[in-house]
Amino acid sequence: IRMFLLLLLMATALASAESDPKGAWILASKKIITSYAVQGKDYVVSYGLYNVGNRPATKVLVFAIRHGLAILLPKYLAIARMKMARLNPGEKITHVVILRSIKYGNYTFSLDAAKVTYSPDVDSKEVRSGFTSTPTKVHFHSLSEYERRFGSNIYYLIVFFLIMGSTSFGALWMYLRSSEKYEDEEN
Repeated sequence: IRMFLLLLLMATALASAESDPKGAWILASKKIITSYAVQGKDYVVSYGLYNVGNRPATKVLVFAIRHGLAILLPKYLAIARMKMARLNPGEKITHVVILRSIKYGNYTFSLDAAKVTYSPDVDSKEVRSGFTSTPTKVHFHSLSEYERRFGSNIYYLIVFFLIMGSTSFGALWMYLRSSEKYEDEEN
């Protein structure tokens, strides 16, 4: 049975393999740039397109689609879509979208992807489409929690400088007192 499955798999792979793909084929990816997601702060997403075909892709359009709860809003509406006239073979382009969350909590990206549509050749009437890869889940922290954890706390700085100042000035005072004592003995 294993041998039969192996032969079936090999036959399927050989039958579906093309030695030379016709037209443009675009690989699309989505990468999250922001390392810490916070409510009301910028959330940066980078889209990458790479033409692996042997022809230029024309009329390339990338736009984000949302199926689930839309807790992310584009900071600038003009950059939520990207339109290109041509993407040459072997060419790579990235597009960055800046988003801002309107509430905190968990957000699943499994249904939130960007759709890519393009024509595989200059004279082609065919339209190909695909979707970007997406990460699975992001937790947006509340702004108050973020400020509590990472914001500057002036009270800690005041206590630090009081402790450091007392020890530093105490050591300086003792040094000056002892140096005066030895200077008086020399004269």
